[in-house]
Amino acid sequence: MRCTDFEYDGQLLSDYGFIICDFGDGAGTETVSTGSPLNLNTIQMPHLNKFKIMSAQYGEAYSVTFQIAKTEDLNAATDTLFLNEFELSRLIRWLNRKEFHKFKAIYEDGEHAKTYYMGTFNVQTICLRGNVIGLELTLQTNAPFGYYEPVEYEMTLTDAADNCTICDTSDETGYIYPYIVEIECLGSGDLTICNSNDARQTVIRNCVEGEVITLYGETKQITSSTEHLKLCNDFNYSFIRIVNRRENGNDENSNTFTASLPCRIRLVYSPISKGKGVI
Repeated sequence: MRCTDFEYDGQLLSDYGFIICDFGDGAGTETVSTGSPLNLNTIQMPHLNKFKIMSAQYGEAYSVTFQIAKTEDLNAATDTLFLNEFELSRLIRWLNRKEFHKFKAIYEDGEHAKTYYMGTFNVQTICLRGNVIGLELTLQTNAPFGYYEPVEYEMTLTDAADNCTICDTSDETGYIYPYIVEIECLGSGDLTICNSNDARQTVIRNCVEGEVITLYGETKQITSSTEHLKLCNDFNYSFIRIVNRRENGNDENSNTFTASLPCRIRLVYSPISKGKGVI
């Protein structure tokens, strides 16, 4: 499918009277990146013509460049292909931001992409005989990959025998910290939360019935709805994670949670998407 529009920070490119286009002379084929490539640190194994991966990391965040121009409807209304100063200023103010905002591609049939990115734009003008006829946009994102829409899970664990399973749909193996985890304590005492797919345990001591403890995975903060004066000392700072592994050729993406105290847990996170470029 061909991408003709996009949503950025809650607004559409088409709302501004523009469309994604190509001013060049393409040959009709293209190679679309699905994310930033991995940098591999390897060593040669002794007496073998083979290399072993010692570590791997992404070298940079995902980036893509494309062009935009006025739509035919707007061209008819203004009777010109060129951008005036007001139109140019309005677009740059919207796109060239100092913060990352949500970007999602929209295809010619109106379908929204399943993957979104957090990014901002560098903007360059495309000129013809001294007049601006379009813009070249470079989307700079905050990660080497995109995300699927946030998913929210709620679970009630009434005793130590209760459990709840979350199957992670991320395209990346590893772990993700949920944006937010809210834990409502239904009993008093020391709370231990275990995930079957994670060797770590989350421990919060001296909880009281009715207390709501909130974990912020990205910023590594913890708060309580009560005057839990020693919360910083009572927490072991092992934030809850969603884990996705491959073992013996099989996907191990089931995260089964148990708790030592009765509690309700609500968590929100975005699975990682590496399956498709944006344009």
